[in-house]
Amino acid sequence: MPMFPDGFVQDLKNRADIVDVVGRFVQLKKQGSVYVGICPFHQDHKPSMRVTPSMGIYKCFACGAGGDVFKFVQEHERVEFPEAVRMVAEFSGIPVPEARPSTPEESARERERDRLLEMHRLACDFFERELRKSEVAKEYLKKRGLTGQTAKDFSIGWAPEDGDALPRRLREAGYTDEEMLRGGLLKRNPERNSVYCTFRARVVFPFFSSNKSVIGFTGRTLDPENPAKYLNTPETPIYHKGNELFALGVTKEEIRKEQRAVVVEGNIDVVQLWQGGVRNVVAASGTAFTPQQARLLKRYAGKRVVLVFDGDAAGQKAARKAIPVLLAEGFEVRVLTLPEGEDPDDFVRKRGGGAFLAQVEKAQDFVDYLVGAARLTPDSSPEKRAELAHAVKEIVGAIPDPILRESYADKAGDALRIDPRNLAEAAGREPPRPMRPAAAGFAPPPAIERDLARALLSPAALELDRTVADSFDPALLSDPRVAEIVDTLFEQISRLGAVDLKEMAELLSDESRDALTSILCEGDADRSEAAVTATYLQTVLFLQLRRIDARLKAIAGDPARLELWLEGNGQKRALENLRREAGRPDADLVGLLARYGEELEAPVREFIVKSKK
Repeated sequence: MPMFPDGFVQDLKNRADIVDVVGRFVQLKKQGSVYVGICPFHQDHKPSMRVTPSMGIYKCFACGAGGDVFKFVQEHERVEFPEAVRMVAEFSGIPVPEARPSTPEESARERERDRLLEMHRLACDFFERELRKSEVAKEYLKKRGLTGQTAKDFSIGWAPEDGDALPRRLREAGYTDEEMLRGGLLKRNPERNSVYCTFRARVVFPFFSSNKSVIGFTGRTLDPENPAKYLNTPETPIYHKGNELFALGVTKEEIRKEQRAVVVEGNIDVVQLWQGGVRNVVAASGTAFTPQQARLLKRYAGKRVVLVFDGDAAGQKAARKAIPVLLAEGFEVRVLTLPEGEDPDDFVRKRGGGAFLAQVEKAQDFVDYLVGAARLTPDSSPEKRAELAHAVKEIVGAIPDPILRESYADKAGDALRIDPRNLAEAAGREPPRPMRPAAAGFAPPPAIERDLARALLSPAALELDRTVADSFDPALLSDPRVAEIVDTLFEQISRLGAVDLKEMAELLSDESRDALTSILCEGDADRSEAAVTATYLQTVLFLQLRRIDARLKAIAGDPARLELWLEGNGQKRALENLRREAGRPDADLVGLLARYGEELEAPVREFIVKSKK
């Protein structure tokens, strides 16, 4: 397994924005200093997951899922750690340094991949230069209404009729025929024992990976007599048709911005829509939509997708097949039906991108689409209704969320006039993500101790922390998790002179880290220095009084109890005075702390000594 250079993973973890990464998959809402969202790892019906950017972690207090940014991507995308690292790096716009494979075989594969990618980049440059020289190719693009800028945006090119032009250029660059065969740029003629160029006399559209590396090509013939209208790169070590989406490398930022993807069938549809202002678009590129493509799209599109396949029978059949695949990955699927015989390219050229966007907003949910496409009438036969019901059952059953599945089953049942319970059963497609069981109930620390920790963790408390680090009595705390948090905090202050919550999250035990997350979830601790100082003094005094009360109960009936009770009451009055004082904070914080330390803390220590006698 490839290893990353020393320090890269930790540096990436420190630089990655966990809110941005998690927010690509889960809708997050800011709540104080944390973000909350529906947990994707169990059937969550309220926002149970907390993302704490200051600590770089996420935590669900319902099912127990939690960890850092890599753990989230691993579990959500069901990938191994190295792939999770690469995905986080891509999301963060941070290049991954050259990996150091652990075996010679892996090293050879990496070298081959790098050479094939560079070879395809050179081929793409070659095709673009040839387009500028080809009048017939430029005339074709002009006739399709495409501008030079659009051609540049998608690196559209031209493969000349001279079948040796590209191989000759690549041989000059040091590539062998065997490498061109492996990359799909050459084909072998066994009868003549020769090779020939895959793409000849075709307008060429490069196929980009999500990080915009050229991994393959689609060639469109201009010869109306040629039965192979489109010709695609075959499966290669760098191109797997069912794993990629055409133009995602170009349009992914627009998809991410819109949090919705428009999925069409053909490459020219994508290019035409882009030029018309509809830029959150990709194409399945002639292949049946796959689960791998759905997961890839989900990285950028959130949960919303609109299918806009051609209006003919083949296009509508492809749409029906894509719906359950997308539903199984948690997408909200809507379908736009174009007039029969029209595709998105035709529509935009006739009516413009604005009209197309208006139609996208009217797209139907998949149940309305399926029922409408079946053209049911009150007189439709029971057999026709049953046939549609079986199709709907299979599609509805792909929805992993049981409540959502039941809701769509109810809607389809009403339309088909059948019992919705017959539609809500899972359909046995690719199994949904295993849901976590509920976690053992999380018990938060006592409120007064949470207040204390939150005050000490405030950025405004740095001077206070330095002042009290050596004098604070950890025995005042009844919750060991808060004691560990405070102890780690003071240790950091001593060692670093500052608080580093990301480091703290790594140093704490799992239980204390969860407690720290819950404390930070309760609201911002970023207040004024005077406010956090007053909170500290109030809570410490309260904790000291709590210990006195415990001692009083332990010596019930002892004559000394009355004396302690009277003195304790005096301290409670002092606490009230302190609370009032907090409304008019002293500008000299250190002096404020020292004054109350002398007036209140010393007598309390004396009471505790008495209570032990």
